[in-house]
Amino acid sequence: MLYPVEFMKNTLIFWKESIQYEGVSKTPFPDAKGAQIHERDIADAAVVAISEAGHEPVRS
Repeated sequence: MLYPVEFMKNTLIFWKESIQYEGVSKTPFPDAKGAQIHERDIADAAVVAISEAGHEPVRS
């Protein structure tokens, strides 16, 4: 299962104005750890998971 949380496109939307006008990225939680991921990378991982051997679901 893929569970992406922080999408790069959303990050760009949220940071666009502060980067454009102030030259900095602002976030409401500067000490929080995050991992933004590009939508294309999620798609690439999904292709591997459904097309290559070794990624079958575990049956109990």
